[in-house]
Amino acid sequence: MNRTTQNHVMFIEFCEFCENISEAKREKKEEIFKKYLFNYRKKHDDNFYRVLRFLLPNLDRERSAYGIKESTLAKLYIRILCLDKQSKDAKKLINFRSPKNAGSSAGDFAEVAYEVLKVRCADGNKLTIDDVHIHLDNIALKNAENKKCELENELTTMARQMSAEEQKWLIRIVLKDMKIGFGHIKLLSLFHPDAKELYDVSQSLVKVCNKLKDPSVRLHEIEITLFEPFRPMLAERCDVQNIEKHFEKKSGKWYVEEKLDGERSQLHYSEGKFKYISRNGFDFTEHFGSDSVSGSLSPHLTKQIKSSVKSFILDGEMMPWNSKYKSFGNKGMNIDVKYLRVGHWHQPCLCVFDVLYFNGKVLSNHPLHQRLAVLEHIFTPLEGIIMHTSRKEVNSSLEVLNALNEAIDNQEEGIVVKDPNSIYKPSARREGWIKIKPEYTPGAMVELDMLIIGGYFGEGRKRGIVSHFLLGLAVPPDLPGSDPVVFESVCRVGSGCTMEELAELGKKIEKSWRKLKTGECPHGLKWTREKPELWIEPQNSVVLQVKATEIVKSDEYQVGCTLRFPRIEKVRYDKPWRDCLTTDEFFKLQKESSGKLCTDHISQTSPTKKRKIQIPRRIVGAQLSNSELNSVKTITSLFLDKEICVLTAYDRLTKQELEVKVKENGGNVVQNPGTETYCVIVGRQDNIRVRNICLLNKYNVVKAEWLMNCLDSGTLVPWKPSDMITKSPETAEQLALLYDKYDCSYTEPITIEALEWSLEKIKNTNINEEEEPPSQKELEEVENLLFNDENKCYIFRRVNAYFGQFETGKSMDKADLPLFDAILKFKSLSGKVVNEINENTTHVIVRDNDFSHFNEAYEIKVQKNLNFFIVKHSWVLESWAAEKKLNEELYGF
Repeated sequence: MNRTTQNHVMFIEFCEFCENISEAKREKKEEIFKKYLFNYRKKHDDNFYRVLRFLLPNLDRERSAYGIKESTLAKLYIRILCLDKQSKDAKKLINFRSPKNAGSSAGDFAEVAYEVLKVRCADGNKLTIDDVHIHLDNIALKNAENKKCELENELTTMARQMSAEEQKWLIRIVLKDMKIGFGHIKLLSLFHPDAKELYDVSQSLVKVCNKLKDPSVRLHEIEITLFEPFRPMLAERCDVQNIEKHFEKKSGKWYVEEKLDGERSQLHYSEGKFKYISRNGFDFTEHFGSDSVSGSLSPHLTKQIKSSVKSFILDGEMMPWNSKYKSFGNKGMNIDVKYLRVGHWHQPCLCVFDVLYFNGKVLSNHPLHQRLAVLEHIFTPLEGIIMHTSRKEVNSSLEVLNALNEAIDNQEEGIVVKDPNSIYKPSARREGWIKIKPEYTPGAMVELDMLIIGGYFGEGRKRGIVSHFLLGLAVPPDLPGSDPVVFESVCRVGSGCTMEELAELGKKIEKSWRKLKTGECPHGLKWTREKPELWIEPQNSVVLQVKATEIVKSDEYQVGCTLRFPRIEKVRYDKPWRDCLTTDEFFKLQKESSGKLCTDHISQTSPTKKRKIQIPRRIVGAQLSNSELNSVKTITSLFLDKEICVLTAYDRLTKQELEVKVKENGGNVVQNPGTETYCVIVGRQDNIRVRNICLLNKYNVVKAEWLMNCLDSGTLVPWKPSDMITKSPETAEQLALLYDKYDCSYTEPITIEALEWSLEKIKNTNINEEEEPPSQKELEEVENLLFNDENKCYIFRRVNAYFGQFETGKSMDKADLPLFDAILKFKSLSGKVVNEINENTTHVIVRDNDFSHFNEAYEIKVQKNLNFFIVKHSWVLESWAAEKKLNEELYGF
């Protein structure tokens, strides 16, 4: 960008404009923008692109990703401002979604940062918008080169020249969410009447600003252009039971196509050159190939294009094709189609359903049936490479219903119904294309009752409230009839509830939420990579009735599977927490329906009866029934106001007899421990229920001998470590102040019994064992502070690598030496060599040009649904030489 005195615009001026428009009432926003645009055009001779890409950062395709999220910015500001991590302002930044920490600005990181910065920043006003663009270009470049430290330095340099207000709007640009109360459609239409339509066919703000610089000049016909991305035409969603209204508007023939579940893709071709573009305008040509000799797919497509073809634009879905079973996969299989290769277990296959351009002529204004006739003359289909989407003609709503039910039988996602006379309108959704899925019909899907075990603060309108939930399944208890004590995470859900419903749910459970501490996983709750911001004890939680399209594999959740497109149907206040779906019931459902949650046919007019999972009623066993305590008279106040739960018998006293003694001495007897329970009394410990409650580590589980000592002495005897089986966190903290790690008292004279207890504990402890070393995370934090994230001795610290053909103890031939050298260098820089490929493997390293071992590794990756890099051994050698971990994608096969 050329900066001139005449054309320069200070960034602070842009920020003040954004502040004005964000604070204005809805009816005034348009007037403010028009005035700013008019004055800008009057003062400056450029095309407004440098401002428009700030206002619409999420539509800017000319600059690559920044790689910066709120957590990155929070840590950066804590370091720049030298904040104590436990200080109020540091907690504001880290926990910006929490109203408790961030107050009324919760959920808006830029606003929270502004509150922290406004008392610490100078006036700023040093940078122009062109200066900011240069910095952002550099940040995007550093991110692409994986130079995290240099990226942060660039951001720091820019931030130190800005005021708090400037940094607030910079943060919004970087996070690509401006929060000015204008959607992109409205803003583009105010810039120029044709701007939205031009963006839809070009997906380029540069082109919009260049072609529409003069607001008085209109584009008479905006056409799709070869090798330029456009927003694809979309389908209107419809309940199959309402499809009749479309046949009433337009009778006669319609087309029905299978709804494919892949990556919507455009293929542009001219004179041997290919270009692949996603529905959002991203270019994936480098993966699939720009010509007949590059990429994974183009060399194979070239052979299928008919000789008379010069150029075309095709619209379709890029699908994963299973070459063994001759069938398509779907997005739920967690396969990235961009990285598939022809000839492997899964390979990329383009399924084509439309043509928009052919041999120099734009076809988008032609009716669909004419475009399909042209499509037949462009390529010769080849199974697993390029195929036509299956299509048939229907003439009635009943035929559409039959087609949907056939799709259900085939375990397909749904169908698309198209008007043969429809023209192709980029980005349009109500122009003759209709998508129909089973979940669009009320009651057609299986409904699942799942328990809330975690929560997340919302954004936008929902900021400051818990709007998304981590749901769990109950692990069946060992003792049938007893309450479950372990819950495993299965999915995250946020859609389906109105603001009123969220508010009501929030009131019910807001006092029960607990902030999740770093590295914490509360007893009884299990999750993996998807961790909540808040958690809740199961007995204080609420059941949600959820529906979804299918069950798919996922390592994000403890169960190992998750729901695809989950949606809340109802909050089940009437359902006890213990009666949620169990893991056994969930896996049974998955097995019976191959993961699909709609297997029954849908009727034409009558609503489908809601399908629910039947959960067996849990019956409490006789041994757990309450004692007849109502008639027991209180004799002493020894246990006054103490809630006590007796689990098992002791010596010759039955459980019920122990409960009577507690009641006689003023105690309140309960059958299940809760938040108010003082202690749990246990005689016999060989009991499943005892073990389950002890595993929670949240209750004071005390030996029955302590109860008898209290009764014999007539006093409430203080607990000693030897009295306890497990302790609540509070009790453990208190006893740690009174006893050492071998349970010897700091203040009381030791008794023979106490000495024997401590000696036994010492005997079972490895006294030579050193103190626990620092965790991996703690080491990395220290290194980042000492070496500014550039410690050259540990570049492979987080890498667990399996080396292709190297076997320990095997005699090596000359060909093995390069790989052996790579292993030595890898281990010298803190890499970890593993002996098998599993879920902890991050990299598989094979000798350069060793395609046989590459194929073996890739098959394992796909079959086991694992996520790791497969790289050449030169990646290790060149990283070692460069003293930094290089980008793996440059060393793939």
